[in-house]
Amino acid sequence: MGKLSTGNLDLDMYIGGGYEPGIISTIYGASGTGKTNLVLLSAVRCAEKGGTVVIVDTEGGIAVERINQLSSINVLNNFHFYQPLDWNDQLQCIEKLTILLKKKKVDLVIIDSIAMLYRLAMGDSENVYKTNRDMAKQIGQLVKLSREYNIPILVTNQVYANFDDGGVKIVGGDLLKYTSKSLFFLDKKERVHSLNIQKHRFKEEEESFIFSIKNEGLIALNKIKNS
Repeated sequence: MGKLSTGNLDLDMYIGGGYEPGIISTIYGASGTGKTNLVLLSAVRCAEKGGTVVIVDTEGGIAVERINQLSSINVLNNFHFYQPLDWNDQLQCIEKLTILLKKKKVDLVIIDSIAMLYRLAMGDSENVYKTNRDMAKQIGQLVKLSREYNIPILVTNQVYANFDDGGVKIVGGDLLKYTSKSLFFLDKKERVHSLNIQKHRFKEEEESFIFSIKNEGLIALNKIKNS
């Protein structure tokens, strides 16, 4: 399997041709920065080519209307949706995903987002150790599945304020940073979005990818040189 298109040629060029198979790629940022839109755009383009997409939606934010808006054809039959209601449900969804991959060819897996229910579970101080252990196990399973079936797994994640330097940190910390072979940070100022490569096996970028989100997808606002 070759690289999976982001759904936008300029963004493909920016990240080296698309999302890599066999690894986890994590897109993280604050609420409203465009994480779900980014992964949905790639999912829709994959489905338009006949690919099968699995989405684990922990936030209840995957709108069928948005999927239909992004495509001129009906692609919903190419999607499998899991919508866990709590942390234990999410862990079970990963088990269901493992079973599904043994039975059916899947071209893309999306976890949106991996940390929503995790953060809620971490609110129970008596279960902090178990919750962290379960998160490590879940990520390990996803890494194994991506490698075994050579498919891209796209993960969105949230951030929290870092009061030491006034910036933000990814929820889950080093565990997710180290296991994600590609790591992208999303930001937004007014209606302009920016994506930065934080980690990549083949690409290093200093310049941000600047874009806006429209009904039909995203539009690049700066020219990216092919390298």
